[in-house]
Amino acid sequence: MQDFKREARFLGRLLPSGTISLAPQWLLRARMTATAIMFTGFGFAVAADGNQLFGDSPNLVPDFENGESDCAQKVFGVEGRNFAIAYIMRGKIATERRTFDASVEMQKEVACLSRRRFDAPRELVNSAAKGLFRRIRAAHESGILPCFLGLEIPFVGYFNGDPFCLNAEFFPTAHYQVRGQALDGWLFMFSGSQIIANLMQEGDKRIGYRIKGPDDQPSLHDAIEATRAYIEACSSQWALEVDPKNCRGLGGHIHIATVTPPVRLSWFVSLFGSKTQGRFEWVIPPKK
Repeated sequence: MQDFKREARFLGRLLPSGTISLAPQWLLRARMTATAIMFTGFGFAVAADGNQLFGDSPNLVPDFENGESDCAQKVFGVEGRNFAIAYIMRGKIATERRTFDASVEMQKEVACLSRRRFDAPRELVNSAAKGLFRRIRAAHESGILPCFLGLEIPFVGYFNGDPFCLNAEFFPTAHYQVRGQALDGWLFMFSGSQIIANLMQEGDKRIGYRIKGPDDQPSLHDAIEATRAYIEACSSQWALEVDPKNCRGLGGHIHIATVTPPVRLSWFVSLFGSKTQGRFEWVIPPKK
């Protein structure tokens, strides 16, 4: 019984998230950590904080002796035959003793998918989500997991040279779904604090960086700085004053990656096997 109680505690928690977009919007219901994704015509910037605390933890900072961390990797990426993607792991990620870790299981799934060919990005993400759900169900049936996990995993990147954004949601009621977010040249998607996101749009001086809209023609560097500024603001001391409920426990090592569109190669170069899948690159890598 004691072991079951220990594994009933999970690393990760749910926080609000939302989307600011030119395209039709949908708001994500209940989400998990400080993350940000910004899309411009030059590519995607993807960022996350490093803190990973127990969902019921009263701590403002990680308790390292208790298994919590300030340098958890939440952003991941992979390149395949005709795609390059980044994805973020958000939610109840791992059991207390890490007998099950959804981040590790998803990396296994994605590694297998990188060697396959797909016809569309939704087919790719559906395959990854289906594989992870099977692993979660098997862990639950074997008794490793006391319940199904609540997770959200946004996937962004390029497929056959075209940008896409798809969100895989896993519910404690033992099902999952994949939903799409239309892209129209610009997007800012986040989890953490809606209040901080609003302040960034308004140009609050405490943040020091305003989210540039499409009329400003933001560069990829602007996207990197916007995602970094959002995570830093959510992790700041003053954020605990304006949004203590959602900013409590956020912080740690910020890691940021980009996914850029493919370079259109000439037909002659393509004869020698060069790909046009785009590229995933670290701006600030996670700490090991």
